[in-house]
Amino acid sequence: MWIDPDPLRTGARALLAPVPGLAGIPALADALHALLFVLGLLPFLVLLDALDRRLERPGHGIRPWAARLAAVAALLLGAVLAARSMHRQPSETTLSLALRWDQVVLAGCAGVLLRRVSPSVRCWVLALLSIRFVLHTHGGTAVLVCVVTGIVGLLALRPRALAPTLWTATVQGALLCAAVLVVWRLRSIDPHRGAVAYGLLAWFGLRHASFVVESRRGYRGGIGAYLCYQLFYPSAVDASQVYDEFAGWNLGEATPIDRRAAARQLVAGLALLWVANRLFAPFDTLYAVHETGALWLAVMRQFYSATCFATGVWAFAEGSARLYGIVLRPNFAGVLSATNPSRFWRAFRGTMTNWLIRYIYVPLGGNRRAHLRNIVAAFAVSTLWHCSTVAFQPWPVRPLWFLPVVAWGALNAAGVVAHSVWRREPRPVLPGGTPRAVRVLTKCLLTAVFGSFTVTLLGLGSPAAVHLRQFVRTLLGLG
Repeated sequence: MWIDPDPLRTGARALLAPVPGLAGIPALADALHALLFVLGLLPFLVLLDALDRRLERPGHGIRPWAARLAAVAALLLGAVLAARSMHRQPSETTLSLALRWDQVVLAGCAGVLLRRVSPSVRCWVLALLSIRFVLHTHGGTAVLVCVVTGIVGLLALRPRALAPTLWTATVQGALLCAAVLVVWRLRSIDPHRGAVAYGLLAWFGLRHASFVVESRRGYRGGIGAYLCYQLFYPSAVDASQVYDEFAGWNLGEATPIDRRAAARQLVAGLALLWVANRLFAPFDTLYAVHETGALWLAVMRQFYSATCFATGVWAFAEGSARLYGIVLRPNFAGVLSATNPSRFWRAFRGTMTNWLIRYIYVPLGGNRRAHLRNIVAAFAVSTLWHCSTVAFQPWPVRPLWFLPVVAWGALNAAGVVAHSVWRREPRPVLPGGTPRAVRVLTKCLLTAVFGSFTVTLLGLGSPAAVHLRQFVRTLLGLG
């Protein structure tokens, strides 16, 4: 499951290569890679702290301007060397980009320097740097469509006071529909590029909607702030952080960078990815299991592997972002410790859940009225969004492919609704004398069984949908 290229990982493999019998053991290569990463990370962060302090307080032993110049030169050299390494061995996906050691070096060095510039300059630098990376991972057409759509939409918001809400919604909706049509046309020419482009546009559309809503509420942002919010590469895909939150945390005056928190997230990400690799098994292996107990074990293994992988990758993304001085809303944090379906869905892809709560669930009434209807509506929107990603897959789409995604949405909505009803009149799951640790562990396990459909049913939303009927029958013990 590890994603190349990564110069540090390549070095770990090279160190094991001369030792007979060890080079072919993935666990040792992963462990050595993690050890090298940590051994390099800690002194690197200490050096960043020292350079940061040198820029703040040059000292008395030498001329202040000379100390500052030396610190800036060292940081620029580190950033240039890291960028050169990333240019010579580009990453094909944003996931592989997040896991690279040279990317961490670039984030650390650039973060110290960007603290010294104005917020607008910092936004533009991060936006242009992100565009450079996203251009490689998603292609020029995707980036051009998103940037043009976003800038035209931003300009169409002004003046805000003179534009009625319905007019704003119509214009912005038409712009997003036009962007989808352009990407659909690209898909008809090059199916793979079209699918990759829509992978960027799908998340872009959610963030753009948030920007429009928050702009109507009074939050302001120029083109640089907008592009930084939209295309900041650690969160350009797999995140839909709302604009007012992102702007409040990151687009004002720079604050001291919490490198200890960044280090904890990066190291935790390594540990989770190591676990994910030990549990990993190809998804296709599920189709070959025809015994109910064995299939449930395989499904749970897929769930824990995928969850550890997603949580680890996002921990890397958060750690890298912190080195830039950017704070991101957590994604997947708390999934494995969730004790009920409601907590599970607040944790799983937390940025999208927060988006659905902010813009679907709360406007419809939230907990105040028609509570259960509002839950279903939020899941319906999420299901439609996931169905759109199925429609853009690089194969001739069949109606059957949408069935697992619709089943996923319906099942999870039913689970959250059932928990909301049960919470009003809770009944004990275990006998009264059961130790608290056993209670919590049982709830976590039952929630994981419920959440495992997130991995399996969504994974079947493709040509693999032909296996859905037999898969469900085997799970239910019907043969």
